[in-house]
Amino acid sequence: MMSLNHPLCDDTLIKIDTWLFGFNPTQYFSMHSNPVAVEFFQIIYGIFYFMPVIYSAELYFWHRYDELKYAIFVILTGFYLSFLGYILFPAVGPRFTLHDFIHTDAELQGLFIAEAIRDIINFGESIPLNVPNPQDYAQRDAFPSGHTIIIILITYLSHKIRSKSFYFYLPYSILMLFSTIYLRYHYVIDLIGGIPFVLVTVFIANKIYKGKINTL
Repeated sequence: MMSLNHPLCDDTLIKIDTWLFGFNPTQYFSMHSNPVAVEFFQIIYGIFYFMPVIYSAELYFWHRYDELKYAIFVILTGFYLSFLGYILFPAVGPRFTLHDFIHTDAELQGLFIAEAIRDIINFGESIPLNVPNPQDYAQRDAFPSGHTIIIILITYLSHKIRSKSFYFYLPYSILMLFSTIYLRYHYVIDLIGGIPFVLVTVFIANKIYKGKINTL
């Protein structure tokens, strides 16, 4: 991610988390990790990347085309707004700062496919395997949490458009947000920092699409 050569903000984010909790959450959960939980949350985290497509397909198959246009606008607006945060507050996240990224697989062992999912995600983030300096390749996109922005927006959309799938997205979003901390992808403040971006996105979308969508 483009950062305009700004220094990383990780130290500040770490201090905020420590101030909020008196300790760092990712380090705390590292002391209480187990393979079953790692496997479960890694799968939950991996599924996230399909969620915008799944929700869009749901609206398409219901023939709710106006709502689909609205949903696509909301999701893309939230996605692009998050880049402002990445540019202004570049950060790589706790897996590179508070933990040794090279030892992630050993410290967060799953059961069957957790490591494979993790490798695919790392590949998608352009982090090569077995390099001595993985943080140099890491995208500077920890703050705000794009995962938080997108999954909250999808959950909001499913509620606003009165979809029964809201009862799937709500518990999923809670689990997914927790997984970002448990698996060391984000600081808690990254998640909190995503909320203003959600609110701005919803405000813009509702101004533009006022009276143009059916929420029944």
